[in-house]
Amino acid sequence: MDEVQTAAFVASHADIPCSIHRITPDSSLAEMLPFVTNPHKALIALDFDQTVKMHTPTIQKCVRGGQASVDAISELYDKGATFCIVTAANPQPGSVQEIAKDVRYLKLERLFRVEEFDPTRALDQLRSWGTNTSLSEDQLEDKLLLLLTLFTDRYPADLVRIGHSKTEFCFQEHSTTPSQLSYRLLSEQGWSGAQMLKARHESDSILCPVQVWSEFVQRSKARRNQDDRLFSGRDAKWAEERMNKLLLDMGYSERDTQPVTKDPIQVHLLEGGIRVARMGHVLCAKYNKPEALQMFIQQEALNPEVVLFADDNSDNVFNMYMTFASLALEHKPIPTVHCFWYVPPPEGKEETYDSVSRELMLRIIQR
Repeated sequence: MDEVQTAAFVASHADIPCSIHRITPDSSLAEMLPFVTNPHKALIALDFDQTVKMHTPTIQKCVRGGQASVDAISELYDKGATFCIVTAANPQPGSVQEIAKDVRYLKLERLFRVEEFDPTRALDQLRSWGTNTSLSEDQLEDKLLLLLTLFTDRYPADLVRIGHSKTEFCFQEHSTTPSQLSYRLLSEQGWSGAQMLKARHESDSILCPVQVWSEFVQRSKARRNQDDRLFSGRDAKWAEERMNKLLLDMGYSERDTQPVTKDPIQVHLLEGGIRVARMGHVLCAKYNKPEALQMFIQQEALNPEVVLFADDNSDNVFNMYMTFASLALEHKPIPTVHCFWYVPPPEGKEETYDSVSRELMLRIIQR
């Protein structure tokens, strides 16, 4: 672009509700605070590496901008703002899981909805139910559903695929109490390989899933005349709804139950073959950040008055700006959009960038 074209571009984007700002390398995310007047109607989308998470010579992982950044985003969150992370990581379950792990390490899981489930209350209440022999068949079924969800990597919808006749209990010598069991799950491809489940320590035997399993199959023999599954006659919908109700009755919130009632990681296929992996409010979208953010807004049924986006890569900032600016120039309704280029720190890594996009972005910042 020559100077005339550049000036014309900047002028054509002068009267739209979109802007680009620069955050200096030694500053913090607190620079965004003045742009939010009504936090309840604000959406703040952040890149992760070198925008939220930073490596320093002395600290392996920390929040970029230090406590000032933490205080600023926490303040907005506490006042009602919605946050999400939109990264260029590969849209795969493993990628989003690793980022969620780092978010927890930084103690920001509350903001980005990737909290881990705390089973303490559920286990305490299961202990209060008493011994397995004192429970009804339905109570044993509930207890087994809860324990298998909490003590294995399976979700409730998986558990209803466990076979009955494929189960084998293992006993130690001179013991009548099973020490472990192997089980298999049924799928369209047939039975899975054997999965092992060990008994819990004797001091916590009342919460031992192997012993609950053994008691339950003895009590529920009549169910399995025509259905060779552990949870005979049950389907995935029942398992998810039952697990959710049990946890709600124990005092958990709907938000608390989400990590355990169903797999929190979803991979979405958008128009044009774009893939976005999502867990809570963490999205991995490769270089399709605008599409991922629009997907998030739609899925969360948000109607923000203002959207803030921060990234250390100028191309990502300019692309996000242009996505909303193009809609505005087509006279389509959009929120006010503020994009922030969080300039990479001297000790950090500056990603490659398009020189034309960088020049246009800098001119928009300067206007």
